[in-house]
Amino acid sequence: QMTGRILGARPLWNDTSAEQRVNLVGRWVASQTSRPDLPWTFGVIDTAEVNAFAAPGGYILLTRGLYELLASDAELAAALAHEISHCVQRDHYNVIRKQELAAAGKEAALREVSVGNETAATSFARQYAEKNGATIMLTSLDRDAEYRSDEAAEVYLARAGMNPLALYAVLQKMAALGTDSATLAELYKTHPPLDARLDRIDSRGYGALETYTRRE
Repeated sequence: QMTGRILGARPLWNDTSAEQRVNLVGRWVASQTSRPDLPWTFGVIDTAEVNAFAAPGGYILLTRGLYELLASDAELAAALAHEISHCVQRDHYNVIRKQELAAAGKEAALREVSVGNETAATSFARQYAEKNGATIMLTSLDRDAEYRSDEAAEVYLARAGMNPLALYAVLQKMAALGTDSATLAELYKTHPPLDARLDRIDSRGYGALETYTRRE
């Protein structure tokens, strides 16, 4: 439903080869995670903006602007891996719980109450997602969540047999568009500065990833 709200504003790009490619690359990367059995689904939405979105349950959307910026399968995998990590870590689901349940003041009282086959807390979270799906996907996550997703993306790339520094290349390309680029306006609202993300990758270096690149 959250993904549907985004698609209601921007349709899928009418490019069959692009859709097939993002699903092939995306599912391969997702298979390297701790949640390979989610019903992973990937798509490209038809907008020149440079951005990507993740919704709970394994739904990932890239914009056409970002897709066209990427030069290789490794760079595509890097962009997808960051969003895949948000699903694996349940980042947007946690936004739903915090915003709805905290506002209602009901989390402690409802945690164990059953409504049909789900707890009342889950029911409230579901209703909140139905009402505010697109807003949730456009909400700024905790900066640590974004940094964690960058770090996890590099691990997934290494496990997938790709260069984990492809993520660095993607962030460099985005940074080269400039902070005043209209195509990056929404991304800058919801993510840490690109320079800060690049600095984090620099500080980690490549050494910690070597164990994931071994094929023994």
